[in-house]
Amino acid sequence: MRPRLLSLGRWSFGLVLAGATACLEIEELNQASGGAAGTIAAGGSGGIISSDASFGGSCSCPSLPEWKFGWFGTGDAAVAAACPASLPDRVEGGSALFDPGCSPCACSAPTGGKCEVKRTTYADAQCKLLSVQNVKTVSATSCENLQQFASSVRFELNPSNPTCTATTDPLPPKFLEPSVFCGAPNPSCACSPASGAFTKRCALSPDGISTCPAELPDKHVLVSGVTDSRKCAGCSCAASGGSCAGATVAVCGQQNCKNCALVSWSCTNSVTSIQYTIPAASAGTCTPNGTPGMTGTLTPLSTQVVCCEP
Repeated sequence: MRPRLLSLGRWSFGLVLAGATACLEIEELNQASGGAAGTIAAGGSGGIISSDASFGGSCSCPSLPEWKFGWFGTGDAAVAAACPASLPDRVEGGSALFDPGCSPCACSAPTGGKCEVKRTTYADAQCKLLSVQNVKTVSATSCENLQQFASSVRFELNPSNPTCTATTDPLPPKFLEPSVFCGAPNPSCACSPASGAFTKRCALSPDGISTCPAELPDKHVLVSGVTDSRKCAGCSCAASGGSCAGATVAVCGQQNCKNCALVSWSCTNSVTSIQYTIPAASAGTCTPNGTPGMTGTLTPLSTQVVCCEP
């Protein structure tokens, strides 16, 4: 096979994931010239031929200081692969940018649930509504000395449901073809691939240059930055639970909660003081509802042009 010598002016080579390597065999040229691989000048173009044993031959490398040589790869394997120390300049992006939408509706952990006892005293011995004297809400274990004689007292346990915050967020932007370029300013030809995930030797163009030369016709435009103004809304949460298992009240015949007896959650008599035992409410649950809706847009912000060997 006859070798190719590239004359590309201001370009530099790199490799792109997803393509065949483009090293050129120079055995025939060596035999014809008696030269050694890696030392043959590319007559007048500023390029050189440099050998690389890992390719079983040599690859052409023009001298293009404003471009970056490197390797290019596409797909998840390229994104997961690290660039080698010899090719530290990483450009990650892709083509066919698309918006994956909003995350499903979700709820934060439930908070704020508590247990409360509503205590109502009456002048009447039957806890009749028209004889109400005083109403109080108690939310912690404590002892209450009644300040006013009451013929009867009613107790009601009122669990307070927790509250939750509904959440939905824009999912990270994606590319139908994620891509990575690993390169460096005019390295030693970059003939060896960055890793098995990088399969094309390419050149990353300087800013403002978007046309690939004939020698590097395989053009890739990488979206390397996006403007994201998206917001998601439309979710809510329904809270339930807040169990108060273990809550009790005891009515006492003396002040400071002495001579006490447990009573049911109903009307009772002969009360001088009251002993409340009120635990913390159980966490409860929050159930998400609704369908996320999106406003705003996802648009390309910056692009990079990578030109590769065919």
